[in-house]
Amino acid sequence: MKNLFLLLFFGLIVASGAGASDLSAKAVMATVNGVAITRSLVEAEVRRLVPRTLFHQSIDAEKLAAFRKDALESLIDKELRVQEAARLGLTVDKRAVGTELKKVIERYSNKREFEKRLKAAGYSTRDAKEEIERRLLADLVFQREVVARVKVSDQEARSYYEANQEKFVEPRRFNLSHILVKVPPLANDFEEKALEKKTKEIARQIRAGLTFDEAVRKYAEGDDQDDGGDMGWVHEGRLVPEIEQEIAKLTPGEIAGPFRTFRGFRIFRVDEVRTERQVPFPEIRDKLLADLTEKAIQERETVWKAGLREKAEIVRHELPAGN
Repeated sequence: MKNLFLLLFFGLIVASGAGASDLSAKAVMATVNGVAITRSLVEAEVRRLVPRTLFHQSIDAEKLAAFRKDALESLIDKELRVQEAARLGLTVDKRAVGTELKKVIERYSNKREFEKRLKAAGYSTRDAKEEIERRLLADLVFQREVVARVKVSDQEARSYYEANQEKFVEPRRFNLSHILVKVPPLANDFEEKALEKKTKEIARQIRAGLTFDEAVRKYAEGDDQDDGGDMGWVHEGRLVPEIEQEIAKLTPGEIAGPFRTFRGFRIFRVDEVRTERQVPFPEIRDKLLADLTEKAIQERETVWKAGLREKAEIVRHELPAGN
């Protein structure tokens, strides 16, 4: 949680006011118990929410409006957390604030550059410390009022396991190795047939006595050569049906192929087969406890957030047209 808040702050000092007039940047988008959330804060939060793949691309007005709405609601929730922390009398260690400020400064070439960027955006080092303190307080109250109040016992996990055993069935798995003969993306029919013939010859040599490991060293390309062609464990249903049907007929040590795949022609060897099984509770216990705890935290957070909102006076404002 802390890292997300610092990212928001980092985005704020890098991008504050970008693409908007000073008047628009200072426009109040909402108030939370009288505390203003400005356009500049919302735009900084948008930059955090927008996927990196879209950041440098044009976003249509409808999507941008949705991002702004999500950003505003996210900032409202964060402001409510800070106010709840104040109501409960929570404080953060000043040394922790200093440590987090140092992490932000380290993103710049030096402290002077950091202060220069702050000043250009209309902020001071004191503002930075206050912002970080607010983010740490929001995290602290979340940990105290949500995370610390969630406890999933072994018995609860076991009861869930017993009632949902079908969720803990591990499908049949194959431990596979492979040899890939790559087909270039722009290969013509003649080149592709030549590569298919080469792969068939490799398979013939393996069936005639050449060990698979020797064939990997001799014929495999790229990373396959370094790892011995090891593909690791593959669950039933993860392979192309035509390939899986052939592999399912094999016993450990046997090969199948060649098969034409997206990257080229492949030969597979089955190294080990594990049949479908019911995963026992002791084996799944730790992961199940973690999953149930995360689910319980999310559920408690939803209720807690709703409670904070219900008690608060939240006023949202529409920006004037054209802003």
